[in-house]
Amino acid sequence: MSTIDILFRVDTICKKYEKYDIDKQRELNAYGDDAFARLLASFDSQIEAALQKSEKAAMETNRVTVVALNAEIRIIKVRLMEDVTKLEKLAKKKVKGLTKVDLTSRCDMVLALPERIQAIPDGSNRSFNALGSSNKIKFDTDRIFGDEYFQESNEANQFRSEHEMRKIRQDEGLDIISQGLDSLKNLAHDMNEELDRQVPLMDDIEDKVDKVTSDLRNTNVRLKETLTRQRELNAYGDDAFARLLASFDYQIKAALQKSEKAAMETNRVTVVALNAEIRRIKVRLMEDVPKLEKLAKKKVKGLIKVDLTSRCDMVLALPERIQAIPDGSNRSFNALGSSNKIKFDTNRIFGDEYFQESNEANQFRSEHEMRKIRQDEGLDIISQGLDSLKNLAHDMNEELDRQVPLMDDIEDKVDKVTSNLRNTNVRLKETLTRVRSTRNFMIDIILICVVLGIVSYLYNLLKE
Repeated sequence: MSTIDILFRVDTICKKYEKYDIDKQRELNAYGDDAFARLLASFDSQIEAALQKSEKAAMETNRVTVVALNAEIRIIKVRLMEDVTKLEKLAKKKVKGLTKVDLTSRCDMVLALPERIQAIPDGSNRSFNALGSSNKIKFDTDRIFGDEYFQESNEANQFRSEHEMRKIRQDEGLDIISQGLDSLKNLAHDMNEELDRQVPLMDDIEDKVDKVTSDLRNTNVRLKETLTRQRELNAYGDDAFARLLASFDYQIKAALQKSEKAAMETNRVTVVALNAEIRRIKVRLMEDVPKLEKLAKKKVKGLIKVDLTSRCDMVLALPERIQAIPDGSNRSFNALGSSNKIKFDTNRIFGDEYFQESNEANQFRSEHEMRKIRQDEGLDIISQGLDSLKNLAHDMNEELDRQVPLMDDIEDKVDKVTSNLRNTNVRLKETLTRVRSTRNFMIDIILICVVLGIVSYLYNLLKE
């Protein structure tokens, strides 16, 4: 990326975020809708900035910095001269609340602006002394300009070297920026590729999360129902009959809901499965009826005979409620008069064709057999899994039983070693205290002197 591209990008970024400059927005809003006043204020601020830069360039000793400041001043002057025509058009434009005197004063200010702009020193102004009314430049022809006059001075050489060094540093900085931009481009490309690779993984994760969320919702619904049921059972306190009767009512309601669902279902296999579940619930309830009957006859504190008889009546009515649940096997027969006998149409002839199975019946039987086989296979797999889990738990229990005495021995040994270390540390501290006492201080000094004497003697022998 070249320097020009960088400057253009910086300029666009500055223009983009110029609206967040609070001070500038306040200055622009101070003049209301008067575009001429706003532009004139902008001119004044830029002229003041250029004058400050020219003063700074006049005080600067580094020639390279002076040249850079003068270049900036010239750029500002060119920009201002280009905007003078725009300001002139705005000055001639009529505005509400302005008189002719104000318009003429505005035109005078615009006409004076080019002189103010050109008067800004930018390092290229030359002053010439006019002799009389003649505009001609006179040269001193008596002076001889030899080779010594055109020799470069030390200051010029220093300026040239500084300019070259600044140019080299600028090129190095631009190279570094270019390398950084290339690395950023490669990094963005790698990130894009990595994101493309991660998209299918994220999709799979989202699908799994949705599946787990739906499972959790279903589990929460079932758990809520179980808790509600448990709370209803606990509401009866120690009355076993009331808890068991509430359980009966809950199961009868669940069976009725399943029967309604089976009546609305169109898939025959699902209907058969729901009816089978309903029949299992009915069998289980009928098996628990004798237990409920015994609890109904049992005397409870706070109950009178009327309550006991009403409980017995409820128990006697339960089998009818249970058998009244539709399970797909109920048959309705029309009774003729008061007779309970079933009459057959003996005039109709039932041949072999009447008892032949239809395609729908065969399809239903095959679907039922396939569903039964799959159910048996699933139950076998579940049984095998439970057996393996049982064996694994048994092995883990045995391994833990074997590891318990070993862990106890290790704990005892660690405690013993810890106590021995504490005792050893105490004894070692006492021994060091005794050895480093004041009584043995002189002995240590004498031994050190002896060692130093032996070392000096051996050194002298080796030196000779």
